[in-house]
Amino acid sequence: MLRENAGIIDISNFAKYAVKGPGPADWLNALFANRMPTEVGRSCLTPLIGRRGGIAGDFTVTKLAEDEFMIFGSGMAERYHQRFFKAVSLSEDTTFTSMTERLCAFNVAGPKSRELLMRLTNEDLANGSFPFMHSRRMSVAGIDVVALRVSFTGDLGWELYCDAGEQVALYDALLEAGRDLGAGPVGARALTSLRIEKGYGSWSCEYSPEYRPQESGLDRLIKIDKGAFLNKDAYANPEASQASTCAFA
Repeated sequence: MLRENAGIIDISNFAKYAVKGPGPADWLNALFANRMPTEVGRSCLTPLIGRRGGIAGDFTVTKLAEDEFMIFGSGMAERYHQRFFKAVSLSEDTTFTSMTERLCAFNVAGPKSRELLMRLTNEDLANGSFPFMHSRRMSVAGIDVVALRVSFTGDLGWELYCDAGEQVALYDALLEAGRDLGAGPVGARALTSLRIEKGYGSWSCEYSPEYRPQESGLDRLIKIDKGAFLNKDAYANPEASQASTCAFA
């Protein structure tokens, strides 16, 4: 189904955060190892570096407005990641809010995912109008969503984040729109098989504080020349970082 048509995957378990105010980009750049998007509607993938230079987390960050970003990461590690978020001070009037309980989400992925979504929205979803690693607010089946052009399957796809109260309505609409396309629900094992084929890592599997970015292919996402970021020295000087006694930071 997912390889040839389209699949609908519940990704509500992802952790979701909103950063708003006059200084979100500065805070995000001081926290994460990649450069943050500078254009509204652009997204990036970024590692979070641990105290010993390992991978403390991997996140998608998207810029929704000049003063607003959203962050998406591992739901199972949300409490763990809070210690890193709190290690970098927010500028005055900039807020960081967990949206994990407030938002639900579905990944619509596969060769026919664009055809499925075009039945439910008036937005132009063509490559030229909605490229890979872009985002926008839009309406799907009359429901307001934040849509990201990204998919953990490695195929064409979108992640759709909606208010938790709209979860069932959005799911029903996606199922109905995809019925004659051979689309339907897809589970975690099917998703895992495709992301492994694509070479996409997953938190607690390929990515963990015990693995350095160079060992997991994430070093290409680290911009060592962008300025200071959390635990940059531990990444840049691995020998010195070995003195730390904390194996999971």
